[in-house]
Amino acid sequence: MQNPFKRMREEANMPLETFAKKLKITTEYLMQLERGGAKKLPPHFLRELQAAGYNHREINRQYDAFRNAKLTEIYMEVHADGNKL
Repeated sequence: MQNPFKRMREEANMPLETFAKKLKITTEYLMQLERGGAKKLPPHFLRELQAAGYNHREINRQYDAFRNAKLTEIYMEVHADGNKL
């Protein structure tokens, strides 16, 4: 499953800095989003997505699905190696 923010940035053919400015967020926060590091998308950010012309509800759903898949993948890797959390 692909990260929706990385996909949107690549589709727009924009570097991190430019896409972050378009969404009115820092480059660091965009990098965190692309890694799946943000637990939830804040309401003000969802409004910015909507203002930028994106379907904020669908992006929120896709991000949650991406993050859950990533966490499941990490969990499975840890347990496949016989390590304990």
